[in-house]
Amino acid sequence: MFSIVFGYEIAIAIFAIALYFLFHRDIFSLFLMSIVLAIFQASALLNFHIGQHGFGIQPVLFSLFFLLLAYLTVKEEKAILKETVVYFWPLFAFAAFAVVLNFIGPWLFHGMPISNPRVGITGYSEPLQFTSTNITYSIYIVFYVCVFAAVTSYVRRMSLSSVKTLFRITIITFLVVIIISLYQMMVMRSFPGYWPEFLINNKLGVAQLFYETLGNYPKASGTFTEPSFLSYYLSGIFMGLSLLWLTQKEKCAWNVLILLLLAVFGLIITLSSTAYVAMVFESIIILILAWRLSMRAFWKWLLVMLSIFILSCAVHVAMKTIYYRDLPVKTAPPIAASFPIAQHARPPSILESVLFSKNKTQSFVQRNYVDKLALKDFVDSWGVGIGGGSYRASSLLTTFLVGNGIIGLILIILFLRKLFTISTADVVLNSMWRKYIFFFGGSTLGNLIAGCIAVPDISVAFFWLNLSIWIGLSWNKNKSDQECSPVCH
Repeated sequence: MFSIVFGYEIAIAIFAIALYFLFHRDIFSLFLMSIVLAIFQASALLNFHIGQHGFGIQPVLFSLFFLLLAYLTVKEEKAILKETVVYFWPLFAFAAFAVVLNFIGPWLFHGMPISNPRVGITGYSEPLQFTSTNITYSIYIVFYVCVFAAVTSYVRRMSLSSVKTLFRITIITFLVVIIISLYQMMVMRSFPGYWPEFLINNKLGVAQLFYETLGNYPKASGTFTEPSFLSYYLSGIFMGLSLLWLTQKEKCAWNVLILLLLAVFGLIITLSSTAYVAMVFESIIILILAWRLSMRAFWKWLLVMLSIFILSCAVHVAMKTIYYRDLPVKTAPPIAASFPIAQHARPPSILESVLFSKNKTQSFVQRNYVDKLALKDFVDSWGVGIGGGSYRASSLLTTFLVGNGIIGLILIILFLRKLFTISTADVVLNSMWRKYIFFFGGSTLGNLIAGCIAVPDISVAFFWLNLSIWIGLSWNKNKSDQECSPVCH
């Protein structure tokens, strides 16, 4: 049974626009459309059921599919596409291996105790068997690897003006996420029934946790299914803007700093351990990079870290004032009238709850259990792996290991070696392009850091787009010597 969602009129409009671009082979418009739609991770353009399980197709999947079709019909692009595929053969070999293992893994290790990916992270195990998630995982892997090949090849031929537009749309999309997250915070404070879940949180088959709170504090999830996925997205933006800040000219540096602090603000209001831990790790990494660059860059980043600290204190004080003002001790919070949450009249310490007391929560116990079970299953499968669609741990790293085994790990390491060879070969020699390369490369690494902390999902469009753009820009054939700033122009 199929149902069109995402607002009936909006769904039809998105499909019609994408189809128009396809018929006119307007790959660039489809590309920009995909960047915009990638943030709507909790939305579906089409929902359907297979048996008792519901599935939703995100809007970005339609635009990316049409982008693939449009790109493959351009004969002039076939040579550069073949070059991309041949050079990055380890990634395509990994995709083939992952698909095969996804089908034979459940048969080889049938009955092994696993964390069922269909029910999410829980504190109990189920016997391994072949399920629909093995099929969907295989489809996602093949699809996104094809997207990687097409987008990387396309970006390799992009002009500087197109790169500027690409960057601007990415930043505008990021600002849209921040605005919607702020709206969510306002709605959950004063108008609990006015959150458009029929539009933003309508995808079947995933947990829609837009109502999550910490005491009375709403946890922002924006256009994503839960705060952790918003953290996944914003961690990439934070890392990319941080690298851009270090390499930016003085006349443009304050523009970048404002955007960077907006990303920090977005990470803070998620009240997610993923966001806070990722921000700490990334700040330390950038501090080390700044120190290696120059003492000036080192002190610049220390200034940013001081600004982050001040902003964090201000936001936490403001949230305590807004969400606990004039609230009697035994009065239920206003959010409780519409959302099934625990009622707290006393403001909890945010840092204490999010970071220092995390190991006492049920969430931590469950995540710790599934990660330990993943490592045990990895050993019990002799390092072969049980198939990527067979297991869901709490970390991208443990999920990858138990799903794809040692062979998958070796292939990804070979891919990463080729990736870093490309992205560092001439980045220093082309100051005109390196700002863009730093931003999208930093965004990719930031996504991976957040994923390794607590987001075990690689079927996320914005990650694959960041990765493809990063490599495509590093390998671009149209680099020149002019100096340019992605923020000032």
